[in-house]
Amino acid sequence: MSSFPFPSSVPGVTCSRRPWQPSRFLRGYLTQPDELLFELVVKNLYILPTNIACLRGGGKVDELWAQHRDFARRIGNDVIRLQEALTGRRLEREALFAAMVKAFEGDPSHKRMGRSAPARVARALAEA
Repeated sequence: MSSFPFPSSVPGVTCSRRPWQPSRFLRGYLTQPDELLFELVVKNLYILPTNIACLRGGGKVDELWAQHRDFARRIGNDVIRLQEALTGRRLEREALFAAMVKAFEGDPSHKRMGRSAPARVARALAEA
């Protein structure tokens, strides 16, 4: 049995107590709840630091990591702490950062701020 918390253990979220099963779309890709949790946290680790860092100035994700790595890691560590608090789990920081960098390398010219960035930053601040 996985130690992945049921969403109902997250404050403000209600759902049934059925064991998690991947949808037809995800079958064969994410087969364990821990894999889904990891990918969702990586997504937040990619999006939130890039959106928050853009408040200091625009740019692209490759510039963020190449020129402002310490700043990006500080933000990323805050994001991971927030995700740990929301999930009640200790997360593998270095594996998460490695996955984030791999995502940066997959689209190095991706802009750091999209049109939904301000709302995302506000939501993260409200959760903190």
